[in-house]
Amino acid sequence: MAFVREILDQHCLNQFLKLALKSFNEGDYHQTIESLEMIQQHDQAVGHKCSDVVTFYLIEARVAMAKLYWKQGNAIAAIEEYQEAIKLAPKYADLHLSLGRIYAGRHEYPLAENSYKKALEINPNYIEAFLSQAYLAAEQGRHEKAVELFIGLSAKTHFYKQELFDKALAEANQGNLAKAVKDFNLAFKTSPDRAETLCALGQDALRDNSCQEAVKYFLQAKKLKPGYADIYNLLGVCYTHTGDWGKAARLLKQAVKLAPHFTRAWLNLCIVSEKLERNAQALTACKKAAKLEPKNILAAETLERLYQKTTAKKPGRIKK
Repeated sequence: MAFVREILDQHCLNQFLKLALKSFNEGDYHQTIESLEMIQQHDQAVGHKCSDVVTFYLIEARVAMAKLYWKQGNAIAAIEEYQEAIKLAPKYADLHLSLGRIYAGRHEYPLAENSYKKALEINPNYIEAFLSQAYLAAEQGRHEKAVELFIGLSAKTHFYKQELFDKALAEANQGNLAKAVKDFNLAFKTSPDRAETLCALGQDALRDNSCQEAVKYFLQAKKLKPGYADIYNLLGVCYTHTGDWGKAARLLKQAVKLAPHFTRAWLNLCIVSEKLERNAQALTACKKAAKLEPKNILAAETLERLYQKTTAKKPGRIKK
């Protein structure tokens, strides 16, 4: 009888899952959550681990409900749904970011700041969370902090308008922080989300040594935003993996042309130029990187090595 009961239980669970998926596809998120929680409660009762499929759709349904509530102006309900989703996936940085944005919209700044910090603890390179921190500081009138965050962000991404960034930087150096923050806002609000997503996918592929797949993503990003330096830098790096040094050099030159303050691209151009035995060009690129970031250890070490290399190649004077 226990065996028969187990079969019946599994049949019921499968029916609940089918109902949940059907409801999710139809946009009935209340029903989705109800059905999935029935499965979850059953699994807990019998000591089973809840399946990844159930957890995934439960999170997605909670997030969908939160977005609907927020759109309807019901911030309290939206916050509750995000909190429930975070209980299911506490290491999902995007949930903390979204919750932080709701708190910011309600002017609950300490709670917003805490949510952004949690998102960055999970993913230290989460550009959207950095941006949200900077926007939050700007909204609070903490101009010095906002400027610090925007400048720090420029070292992590080059998805911004270089001319506006340079203008803001000059204003900050002149002490006009309020105007600088305004222009930093404008510079970073041009950030192309789709292009950045494609670049992130390309970087994942590159880490997996799937260079052809990475190139595909980077080229798609370039079509969307042909004026963004980081795309050319990433493509250049990609071609170094395939040994196409000439193509890499051309792309990296375009990257530094678009973003003259892009230290990482200058360093990459230095490495590629040296590989091509263009030592003078390598030295020039490395000098530029070292000037931009005097505390950059890699730039300093490379510059010293290049000086030694060029000095060693000079013919010695003939003694008379």
